[in-house]
Amino acid sequence: LGIQQILLPYICFFSSLLIHYFLLSTFIWYFLLFYCFFNKINRCKNRNFDIIFTRFKKNIKKEDKEEDDQPEGEYIQKPVVYLYMIGYGLPLLLLLVIISITKRDYIQVPYQYCFSNNLNILIGTLFVPICIFFVLNFMFILLIIFALKRIVKDLKIDAKKSELIAAGVINE
Repeated sequence: LGIQQILLPYICFFSSLLIHYFLLSTFIWYFLLFYCFFNKINRCKNRNFDIIFTRFKKNIKKEDKEEDDQPEGEYIQKPVVYLYMIGYGLPLLLLLVIISITKRDYIQVPYQYCFSNNLNILIGTLFVPICIFFVLNFMFILLIIFALKRIVKDLKIDAKKSELIAAGVINE
């Protein structure tokens, strides 16, 4: 049932639909993975790392306490339904649009592959979305690397500051 020619055109059509859907959804899920990594690291980047290294939490502002209504260590669940809707729904939507436009190119009597035989349709419906998601993933990876470098730099500065406070060289 793979990409090679078989004698039953509708089985060939449905296998090509499944291959196309799973390929698009894989790249969208990778995009969502890097998007979630970026969001988590962005939250850490804005955090005050001085709190981690000092023994006494005297520098906590009142507004920080008001924002943190949850007790320490309690996990706050956030809905991820929108990720599933994007991860599985967007490829389905793309595939429905693609198939509604190019169904006759998928089912042809003289066919070679269980996919579109038209090169322009193959490039436009498969390679273009994959290249777009590849560029977006690469962009998120670069942003994640830069944010991690900044976090490590801030952690080193805060560690030195806490060592100086512990030694009594500087006051809080």
